[in-house]
Amino acid sequence: MKIKATELADLVRTVIRKTTAVKDITPAEAPVQPTQEMHYLLYKFPQLKKTVTQLLGVQYNDFIESVEWIVPRPTTFKLNLKNGEHIFLKWEGKGFQAQIQGKRYMLELVGEFEQALDRLSEILKYNPIKFGDESEMVPTGGPEELPALGPETPITPPETSSRREEEKAEIEAIPTT
Repeated sequence: MKIKATELADLVRTVIRKTTAVKDITPAEAPVQPTQEMHYLLYKFPQLKKTVTQLLGVQYNDFIESVEWIVPRPTTFKLNLKNGEHIFLKWEGKGFQAQIQGKRYMLELVGEFEQALDRLSEILKYNPIKFGDESEMVPTGGPEELPALGPETPITPPETSSRREEEKAEIEAIPTT
């Protein structure tokens, strides 16, 4: 069976269109679980949940305050972290592009995924999320509990230790030529 050159060219074009077409992120048909109202987008978009789980682990609920659907095309989500920071995830057809503190990372590339994890760890390290009861973690005390310094309060310099005096004496005893 012989195929004409035009038929072959048409077949090649259709295969190329099918393989290079940008796939749109599609919502899952599963109903939203009522216990997960806050993160319903994670259940509506399985690719988003997979990416968030890869970035933050299965304990992502401890770090994410809310998820917002910002832009419909290209589909962009905003993850609001509990420490006040946020991450943008933009669907690129095959995977997400993360924007963390203004820097963009293509999460499908291993090197950029690791850089995104490093940047995310810096966010969480320098602006940690407070777990548990907030009142236990924040020191209770304000300016009214600090001792008042005024003319009646003498300021005494710290006392020097005897070891420092011994070191000074040893240095002075070293002969100079």
